[in-house]
Amino acid sequence: RYAHEWDSTVQCPWQKPEDAILTACCDMGLFASMGLMLTSMLPAMHNSDTRRSWQTLFDLFGDRDKLEMHPGTLGAWRGTATEHCDIGFNGLRDVGDYEQFGAIQSCFEKSGDNGTVQPLAVGQRLAVVATLCDNVMAAILIRSRLREQGCDYHYTIDRAVDDTACFINDVCDHLLTGLAGKGKREVQPGITRATMGFGKELYEEWLQRAASEIVYWTARQPDLNSGKIATLGPVSYDPMDSWAAHLSCEKKLSSRLYDPQEFQPNRAKNRYPASFRNTNHEENLGGGNEVFPFLTLVQGLTSLGGDILARSDRLSPPEADDTAMERD
Repeated sequence: RYAHEWDSTVQCPWQKPEDAILTACCDMGLFASMGLMLTSMLPAMHNSDTRRSWQTLFDLFGDRDKLEMHPGTLGAWRGTATEHCDIGFNGLRDVGDYEQFGAIQSCFEKSGDNGTVQPLAVGQRLAVVATLCDNVMAAILIRSRLREQGCDYHYTIDRAVDDTACFINDVCDHLLTGLAGKGKREVQPGITRATMGFGKELYEEWLQRAASEIVYWTARQPDLNSGKIATLGPVSYDPMDSWAAHLSCEKKLSSRLYDPQEFQPNRAKNRYPASFRNTNHEENLGGGNEVFPFLTLVQGLTSLGGDILARSDRLSPPEADDTAMERD
């Protein structure tokens, strides 16, 4: 079974799959500590036909005059993009799709780069960070698909946001614990905040803001005609307090999260549902040719990636100095 499915045999149907996601994150970090980068946690991140797949830190690669910090729209996030993920109820389902540090190619192929823009050592280090960020994003997307099936998953419900903030922290802590290369799953609490160098207050602000955006954008959207969410039971919030209704009826995003003076959605590119569905009517995260909406999460992962690089002075590909990724 996939980790985005509820375990209906127990009282808390998301506990087992969430634990499995965290176990998988620790193992992904451990594999990375040995120089093996798992590159296909989600179908969206692994397209064997075109190799032009979605990437969290897309613009780390390629030679462009203008670099954008944020990735573009993620298509079919609740459908084909996450359906056959590589995380199940017991953790990792498949470790067959991996690349070895020093010979990582998929990051460059995804962006249309041939891998020659940066020197080998630089490009491979960036590829490691990009893959780790992809793994974190995959875990959060799988968990979002798991939780959005509940009737209390909404950005105005404190517990939904708080649980999501805790999960972001747990995912990063598990991944970095594995990356430390100790060969154990004994999570080091606080390792993410220490790596990022954030004070406690700033770190909590980042988690809360990132969680609010994630829950806002991944909660199920109502039928704009009936004002109801057909696939859920009774809910304790106003179903029309959603990004779909905000864009369609108010022509803006939630004023609780976004300053209308700073965020002005492009009305031509943000019509719901037309701009937010693919040709198979699956829901996308982001409007037509727009940015991926997890802005705060991507900013934090970018910072975390830089901190990992800064602390990895021994991280050099084999072709550069005949040494593989060394473990502490």
